[in-house]
Amino acid sequence: MGRKRSILSQCDGDYQHNKIMEMLVVKFLHQTLTDVIIPTFDIRLLQPISFSTLKAKRNASKVSWLSDNCIGTSAAPYYMPPYYFEMHASTGTKKFNLVDGVVAANIPDGNLSYFNNFFRLCWQYVSIDFSKFLVFFFGTGSSKRDEKLETDGLKYTEASADNPMKDNRENLEKIGKDLMKKPVSAVNWETGLYEPMEERGTYEDALCELAERLSEERRFRCKYM
Repeated sequence: MGRKRSILSQCDGDYQHNKIMEMLVVKFLHQTLTDVIIPTFDIRLLQPISFSTLKAKRNASKVSWLSDNCIGTSAAPYYMPPYYFEMHASTGTKKFNLVDGVVAANIPDGNLSYFNNFFRLCWQYVSIDFSKFLVFFFGTGSSKRDEKLETDGLKYTEASADNPMKDNRENLEKIGKDLMKKPVSAVNWETGLYEPMEERGTYEDALCELAERLSEERRFRCKYM
């Protein structure tokens, strides 16, 4: 398993890798309790690579260590080094050089046609009605404008992804709680900025609606499946 530090990354990744391995309950991708999709990006092949439970169950050559998949998809460029590992099967050995899946699969609601193709790639030969997918995207905020509308107005220190100091964590928690009371926003594709959609209610309302729909789906599955 690859753990060499890159001169382009802030961390060597050792602590992250060990913590992921320590916390995972299951060892292999096909053993997950629910079907999952793990998007990554291969920097050698320059193309997105996805790992999914269904592909692992259907094809023995797709069975991989879950820790490898999780480390690969969380290897955020600049912060963490790219992750190298190999998958061995009767058909041969496949090599991976992976970074965070966000390189290829960021902001799903911004390109649903791409995500339809992405999900079809993950669930090969499985008939699924993708129009029924519910996508709820939690962004990490940005600091790209001065007007400070919603989370587009984060200060540089608040938008930094590598500041674990206690005062910054508490400040981000307050920003998150305040955001819950603000109207749901969507990207204006003319300006690239988030604008409020008053008719959609607040983020708190949207989360409650999502929770209700997930609860209804679970009751349906428990009763009929």
